[in-house]
Amino acid sequence: MHHSFIDRYSGLDSPIHRLDPRIKIPAAVLAIITIVATPPAFTPFAIYGAVALALWIASKLPFRYLLSRIAITLPFVAVMTLGIAFGRWQLFIFTLMRAVLSLCFLILLTSTTQFPLLLEGLRRYRLPEVLHSLLSFMYRFIYIIIDEFHRLNRGRQSRETGGQLKLSWRGRGWMLGTFLIRSIERSERVYSAMLARGYAYRR
Repeated sequence: MHHSFIDRYSGLDSPIHRLDPRIKIPAAVLAIITIVATPPAFTPFAIYGAVALALWIASKLPFRYLLSRIAITLPFVAVMTLGIAFGRWQLFIFTLMRAVLSLCFLILLTSTTQFPLLLEGLRRYRLPEVLHSLLSFMYRFIYIIIDEFHRLNRGRQSRETGGQLKLSWRGRGWMLGTFLIRSIERSERVYSAMLARGYAYRR
């Protein structure tokens, strides 16, 4: 498995990467709460943007990575806040600014901290054990699920001769349905194997 989208840049060497997760987690949470609680005004948001930019430069992360992550989530934020845009454009703009700045600090936290260390830091801040277990399993098995999806996609592409849009969408629908079924079957096999090895969740 060659997927590294979660920890792609967490191994870089920078002052931000070297910070203890127990420092970065509350700092990121405090920054997000401050951004969300700040009344609409350009001056404080400009300061927040300058701080986020300085931290991003210090972390040595590529800006295209930040832009790609924001581009994925920003349309969803825009749709959710579209209802306040009519007649209140200033509020809409500040809501988008809050979302973008919060995403910057969140992406900075997750991109400069290896996921196991991030989970350990959250655990030290009394993250519920059930959430810790779910996140740990997600991190371990998401790569297996992605490999399964890539295999199905390669099979679909090898069977398609191209040209017919209806057949193409039918093939994609079949692939997604098969992917769902195989994911459920794989999760059941994994859970059965865990039980056979003595796994038991304890509160």
